[in-house]
Amino acid sequence: MTDRDRLRATRDRLEVARAAARASQQRLDGARGALAGALAIAESQLVVARAAVDRGGRRVGADARTRLAEAERQLVMARQEPDPVAALDAARRSAARANDAEALAHYDTLGGAY
Repeated sequence: MTDRDRLRATRDRLEVARAAARASQQRLDGARGALAGALAIAESQLVVARAAVDRGGRRVGADARTRLAEAERQLVMARQEPDPVAALDAARRSAARANDAEALAHYDTLGGAY
C-alpha cells in the first residue's frame, strides 16, 4: 500500500467519523427541540388521566392506577434526565402511559362498555 493509499483510507475513515458525529449532534439538537413540547404533552395527559381516575373512584381498577403511577414516574425521570434523547423518550413514555391510564379508567368506570 502506498502512502497515497494510506492517506486516502485515513481520510475516508475520518469522513465516516465526522458523518457519525454530525448525525449524533443532529439527534441531540432534535431531542432538545422536541423535549419541551413532549413534557407539556405528558403533563397535560397526566392531568386528564388523574381526573379520569379520580372521577371513577373505586370503580377504577389496579391496571389504570398502575399506568398512572408509571406515567408519573416516567415524567419525573424525563425532568431529571440530563441526556435530551433519553429525556425525550421518557416524556413520550409518560404521555403514552397516561393515555393508557385514562382509557382504562374510562373502561372501568363504564363497566367495560367503553
